[in-house]
Amino acid sequence: MIVFSSDSDFLTIKNILEKNSFKIDLLVSEPPKPSGRGQKLKKNIAHLTAEQSKIITLTPQELDQLSREKIKRALDSSSDKMGFVFSYGKIITKDIIDLFEGKLVNLHPSLLPAYRGATPIQSAILNRDPRTGYSLIKLSQRMDAGDIFYQKSFEITPNDNYQTVFEKIIDDFEKNGIEVLHDISTDEATAMTQDEDKATYTKKIKKADGQILQNIDSPESALAKINAFSRWPKAFFILDGTRLIIHQASIENDKLVLEKVQREGQKTMPFADFKRGNARLLTFLPDFVKI
Repeated sequence: MIVFSSDSDFLTIKNILEKNSFKIDLLVSEPPKPSGRGQKLKKNIAHLTAEQSKIITLTPQELDQLSREKIKRALDSSSDKMGFVFSYGKIITKDIIDLFEGKLVNLHPSLLPAYRGATPIQSAILNRDPRTGYSLIKLSQRMDAGDIFYQKSFEITPNDNYQTVFEKIIDDFEKNGIEVLHDISTDEATAMTQDEDKATYTKKIKKADGQILQNIDSPESALAKINAFSRWPKAFFILDGTRLIIHQASIENDKLVLEKVQREGQKTMPFADFKRGNARLLTFLPDFVKI
């Protein structure tokens, strides 16, 4: 199997695939990027995981003709002739898609055609949707528009954040989605066309999107930001120029109850501990926050 991924959860996907007899012959991932003050090139976690597991890795700036030739060689020698895409981050061109003859499968964390794009989990939580899920689709040239092999829907609870929703997706993928991959590999799977009239799209998230705004947000919208951005960029208040990151919160009697917070540059702590040494900053919190 050829896997396209640049995601920090690649190890989880790798373990599920290998546990179920899918051997990863090649990882195609984003190239190292400048990082930190020195702007030294840094490999992503998927790349590092593959190297540690002795998996051949291809990290081109763009998928060009040379990349296609290397992917084709790996595909020709693979046992299942399949590809799997999970948060790769780059466009996969038609000439590469065609190599897989309909067996290049994308795991997209939404109930397509809703939330096509890069931030579907965050979008569902931000919009306070009652349910979300994931789709296994045949990769196509158009973004997240391929035919659907499988979907699973589940509830979004008030306590769910990015990570818990992702865990629900992975749990079902390991139990049921992996069987769909086996059916695809043996030409036993069927796929249905997406309804284009129902397609919606996500927006790119910026660090500034995490700010909870006093005159705009409510307890409900603030909690949605906290849960949606629990992985990145984190939700935060600006209190007299000080960034206070909110890691965990809940709602009680129409008030936002802060539970775990972090003053920028310091350690995460219970909000009760933060209150004891920061009485002045508390006066800058919105009225909808329980002090």
